[in-house]
Amino acid sequence: MTRFDADGGVTPLAKAPARVKWRKPVKPVSDKRAGKFDLHAKLRADVLARDGGCVLHGETDIDCTGRPTVHHRRKAGACGAWSMRNLVCLCWGHNTDIENRPDYYRERWPWLIVREGDDEWEACG
Repeated sequence: MTRFDADGGVTPLAKAPARVKWRKPVKPVSDKRAGKFDLHAKLRADVLARDGGCVLHGETDIDCTGRPTVHHRRKAGACGAWSMRNLVCLCWGHNTDIENRPDYYRERWPWLIVREGDDEWEACG
């Protein structure tokens, strides 16, 4: 490696550091988790095919933005299942807005958010 001096001359620099030799690649997930990822990917594709895009397209004051995602009607953190009944297709913008204003959406589209005590609570779990 070289470096240019202020007067335009070239001065050799110290030797470049040796390349790091990486270890053998590690398997990122266990076989059990890899199977879940495959199942989730298939379900995402099935939900996108069923709904054909964001189910709120043209329904709100927000334009559809971003790629289509799946929205859990009963939250995964509340033991919501990865099932066709519990998932709907939303664009990234609507999915983010639902997380920020759930009461607004529940008031207008009650089928979109399932909370404990609702008739569908057990069915979506």
